[in-house]
Amino acid sequence: MFDFILNKLPLLLLIGVGLYLAGWTILKDLLFPDHIGTVLGLPDLLHPDGPNGCCSWAEGGFLPLQVKLDNEEVVQAEVSPCSLCMDSLKPGDRVSVNRIRHRLMARRAPTWRIKRC
Repeated sequence: MFDFILNKLPLLLLIGVGLYLAGWTILKDLLFPDHIGTVLGLPDLLHPDGPNGCCSWAEGGFLPLQVKLDNEEVVQAEVSPCSLCMDSLKPGDRVSVNRIRHRLMARRAPTWRIKRC
């Protein structure tokens, strides 16, 4: 019993806290975003000096993105360069917008559609 308290209980508590934080982050993005909006404009993705046209050269690691929220307000959000390339964001796509400290962060909103070939 003493072995369980000293060795296994702290590890189980750390795993539980990690799972809680990861689960809350995923659920907040998927189920409870602060705002939902539509992409109006994208930044230029290709930089002449960037490797293979990658836009990861962006200072601060984020690129500006214009989003029109469902309440008709147009805001300037930030999006990850990797999200732009991998998610293939384009004008008209739906995004979830969350406030993280003083920044508005945009991510592709989940669309529960089945893609068919």
